[in-house]
Amino acid sequence: MVGFTRDFAVELSDFRMILELNAVSHLLALPADHAVWRELAALRDEHQRLENRIDHHFHDFSQLDERFHNTIGAVVQNRFAAEFSKVISLIFHYHFQWDKTDERDRNHAAIAEHLAIIAALEARDEEAALAATRSHLRTSKQTLLASLRFHAAEDGAGFLPDAPPA
Repeated sequence: MVGFTRDFAVELSDFRMILELNAVSHLLALPADHAVWRELAALRDEHQRLENRIDHHFHDFSQLDERFHNTIGAVVQNRFAAEFSKVISLIFHYHFQWDKTDERDRNHAAIAEHLAIIAALEARDEEAALAATRSHLRTSKQTLLASLRFHAAEDGAGFLPDAPPA
């Protein structure tokens, strides 16, 4: 993780936005009998179950988050997108290990954001799905940047910002 700076995190988040918005558009073009629609329905149900027991099971969100994003991203048949998505997933899920401050509240908010994306996808509303995805990924970017600041403060070493926080 040497060289993982604020600028790197911003660039990575911006690239993630491009990949995931593209994936949402691809997903919406799939026929109603495609397996992804059943997967999304199952993910919706799992999100709702976790939301109902969030107070004691908020740590379970990380795996659900990874499955959610992998399900959406998997509809794009592009080897470059697939490889970059692996790197992005590793970094975004690794940062959750750094800062546990407000983890329950962050996970609860992310569940609501995921459910908004799923609802828009199931309604086949591309404008709403893209808007909900943008909103979720902006939140994720801010969480990543906050985790970098937390980690720098904790160890007093690397991960210092290249530039002042936005």
